[in-house]
Amino acid sequence: MDQLTMQGYIVNKDGDTCKNFPMFSTPVNNSVNEVNGLTREEEIGLNEKQGILDESVYDNEFKERYLNSYFEELNLSSQETDWSLMIVKAMEFHEFVDCKEFLDLINDREFVFKYKHMLESKFEEMVK
Repeated sequence: MDQLTMQGYIVNKDGDTCKNFPMFSTPVNNSVNEVNGLTREEEIGLNEKQGILDESVYDNEFKERYLNSYFEELNLSSQETDWSLMIVKAMEFHEFVDCKEFLDLINDREFVFKYKHMLESKFEEMVK
């Protein structure tokens, strides 16, 4: 108990149980509310949980709006939903690393079979 007191906690001992409170917190009258049957501590805990859940919902809504607006700004055509095809089309070869990444990409046989003509033209572009 002395160590908790040194760390800034108040320890209230009641029989074989004890409760710890931060030293500068306001003491809570832990009476039972007759309407909902909860103690004051339980009500405060539920309010804190609800606040966290509300913030989480707000954060998720913000992320969803942000991502939706981001993808709308990209102006992707609705016909081109295949990301692999879009990546191949966007490839440019300015440095050796770009060429290496392309060569690593064509190690996948299924991918090469699916995009053979597109990859042929990109390969020729890379060699030039």
